[in-house]
Amino acid sequence: MGKRLSKTTKQKIYQRFMSGETNITKLAKNFRLSRKVVYKILQEELQKHSEETLKQIRLKEKKEKEKQQEERKAKAAERRKIRSMFWELKTHVDDFWDHTEYKIADKLNICISEVFRALQNDVKYKKLKTLRNKNLEAAMNRLQLQNSISMSKSTRINTTQAVMLSLSVYKHDTAREKLIYSANVERPNDMPEALPVHHFSHMHYLVQQLEEHEEEQAEEMEAQKQEA
Repeated sequence: MGKRLSKTTKQKIYQRFMSGETNITKLAKNFRLSRKVVYKILQEELQKHSEETLKQIRLKEKKEKEKQQEERKAKAAERRKIRSMFWELKTHVDDFWDHTEYKIADKLNICISEVFRALQNDVKYKKLKTLRNKNLEAAMNRLQLQNSISMSKSTRINTTQAVMLSLSVYKHDTAREKLIYSANVERPNDMPEALPVHHFSHMHYLVQQLEEHEEEQAEEMEAQKQEA
């Protein structure tokens, strides 16, 4: 080459070639080098940059992996917190519907699905869901009777009341927490195809009122028998 080229000169040759503004012949002329020397410089610089690029890629992958591990740890910690919060905040209302789940989602400002995912493998929670299904079925049967009596005095009913009067044609989808129309006949226009269970969030109060009413009636009937 006649003289030793500096690192800066080699980088300039490489950068100009990679920018597309020139070619090997012009570079050889501009830097007073042979085409062979320019070609060799470009090969050396390309290899260096390739190795550097590979290092950057590996470093980026390592950081991404570490980030994913941290996110998994954070997610696991959050789910432990959700499970702990649920059993601390749980009330008798939760025996009927997912009241505390929505309360936690609102308090932590997260999606309700995240709360369900955190609880889905909890053994106690699985038992609670089974209890809810039983309570829901019993409560809807009682409410159907109560609504049948109360609706006989009214000429207009809402969607929830309409479903309560026709529970025999609805099936409880536990996975989606909805009542699904399941009759073999065509669905009337005024009946919804599906209705979320949380529409019956008032159920536990109505059931309690109905039980108290039944107890009062039983006491009155017993008193009448004794008087007779």
